[in-house]
Amino acid sequence: MDSILNYFILFAPLFILGIAFIYLAIVVHEFGHLIFGLMTGYRFSSLRLFSLVWFKENGKIKFKVSKSITAGQCLMKPVSDEGKFRFILYNLGGGLLNLVFMGIAIAVTIALGNFNPILILFSYAQFCIALLGLVPMNFGAPNDAMNVLKAVRSKEAKHGMFLIFYVNSELMDGKRMRDFDDEIFAVSESADFCNHFVAYIVMCESARLYDMGEYDKSIEQYDRLNINNLQTFYRNSVNLDIIYYHIMHKPDYEKAKKIYADKKMKPYLKFNLPSVFRISAAYEYFINEDKEKSMIYLRKAEKATENSPNSGAKIMEKEYLRELEKRIESG
Repeated sequence: MDSILNYFILFAPLFILGIAFIYLAIVVHEFGHLIFGLMTGYRFSSLRLFSLVWFKENGKIKFKVSKSITAGQCLMKPVSDEGKFRFILYNLGGGLLNLVFMGIAIAVTIALGNFNPILILFSYAQFCIALLGLVPMNFGAPNDAMNVLKAVRSKEAKHGMFLIFYVNSELMDGKRMRDFDDEIFAVSESADFCNHFVAYIVMCESARLYDMGEYDKSIEQYDRLNINNLQTFYRNSVNLDIIYYHIMHKPDYEKAKKIYADKKMKPYLKFNLPSVFRISAAYEYFINEDKEKSMIYLRKAEKATENSPNSGAKIMEKEYLRELEKRIESG
């Protein structure tokens, strides 16, 4: 028993320090995206580190604490001329800066001439996060290296990557989806619709049509996708739209219930996102006939919307929530 306790006393601090170094490596990673993005012509849009969010609004950088927590995210505005769009260094910049910090830690260790467990642990944490970014793989959604790999293989995918940055930055500036020109969301029928960047273009066109009130045309866009073959995040986002459509616009409660009850949807339905709360509010009222629970979700959606740093998304979501509340109150 004493030996176990001794091992615990010895290794517990290193374990705690290791966790702290992983968090620090994530911070380094996101700043890598920011630094390499600025170096290649991008402009700052938003930076999220766990629940801390810095974002640009009306030309000023603002800060807020978000109730939704992610590891990290750096979103930037690309040059408006898509022909000058550069994405490799920006996407891989996070992992590259992790390697730089790892190299510095190893160099210091060598210079000291003795084994330093703290520096070794620090360099190992940097290596792990670099590996997760620089080796192509999927975690429900593709990582940085996989994004680069898919974008270099297809003109449509590269356009989709450009749109992810461009559309998000425009929404951050207060633009809404119906304000975009439909031509930028055009996709050739020969495109690979299983590619998540191509799928994103289709999702943008669907969102644009929905924001215009063209609900049937909006949902028809998803017929172009093989939904079950999409990465988890994209598949669940599409299915949420389909659920809402079959509750609010073309009622088919059985279809909505089937998708809502899918085991693959359950983790996503726990996300602290306005759209998730809005769909849950509609589901509870129209399908489960539980107005009290529906209103709880509706208020959660309102709070999450107010907490969003995305001005354009906030404008749209508030309008959709008002429409839903009118439907609920009118019975």
